[in-house]
Amino acid sequence: MKTLLKNAQILSMKEGEDIYSSSLVIDNGVIIYIGDNYEKYSPFDKIIDIKNNVIMPGFKNAHAHGAMVFGRALTDGVSLHDWLYDNIFPLEAHLTPKMCYTFTKEAVLEYLTSGITASSEMYYYMDSIALVADQMKYRLHLVIGSTEYLGAKENIDKLNSEYANYDIALHSVYTPTEEEFDFREKYIKENHVPFYVHACETEQEVQDCKKLHNGLTPIQYLDSRGFFDYGGVIYHANYLDEKDYEIIKKHSIIPVTCAGSNAKLASGICPVRELLDRGIPVAIGTDGPASNDSLDMFY
Repeated sequence: MKTLLKNAQILSMKEGEDIYSSSLVIDNGVIIYIGDNYEKYSPFDKIIDIKNNVIMPGFKNAHAHGAMVFGRALTDGVSLHDWLYDNIFPLEAHLTPKMCYTFTKEAVLEYLTSGITASSEMYYYMDSIALVADQMKYRLHLVIGSTEYLGAKENIDKLNSEYANYDIALHSVYTPTEEEFDFREKYIKENHVPFYVHACETEQEVQDCKKLHNGLTPIQYLDSRGFFDYGGVIYHANYLDEKDYEIIKKHSIIPVTCAGSNAKLASGICPVRELLDRGIPVAIGTDGPASNDSLDMFY
């Protein structure tokens, strides 16, 4: 199928190149031409007048719990701890695979309204969520916070599909059991894979971790056990000290700022400018709709 998108403003993402007026031809899902001499590619199966709106690469949502649409606007004015333990965890105890499947479909529809074309999800019943990726032809990166799939690397590999792929994670340093810590530590060292985790989201989390682990912050504690030996991603990263910066830089860890969620829960502010000045790339995530109230990159 050949489609012409005409009268568009093109954002090419090339360094030093501004938005420019042009048209674009797509053939079977592949961009084959950008320019004004598009007639040489006719006839077209479909012609869409963009009406001077912008065509640009899709956003990649670096961190979300899309299925949490059930908790949107559930509560305001509470801390992360109270939000989780008094409001979210009790509701999540009633989730089923079918619920996570249905809620994720709703989330994907919302992602598309702001141009999010792929998302990295951490949640429950990931095999059910993966069905959404394949059925809607929407790319989902699924980070597994539970142990149900993690007996061997082959258990993850066989779950990968055309539109869904998997990595391993822990929710945080304060929710897992020691058995879950040990399981992932062993898995990372045996399979040389990156690690994904919420870390340094609140000041209280950092202080509690220091009390439990001889003055180590969450990032320092995870690093001491080798969790970041093969890189990884840290969600939020609002409270970092000098040693944290060094670990992030050393292991090429990617911090993900989730500004909307941080604002709703008054968790803190990711030091994006400091990270960038140190040569550390920063990704952007919406986080879940229960802690952001939105899955929109512009909200």
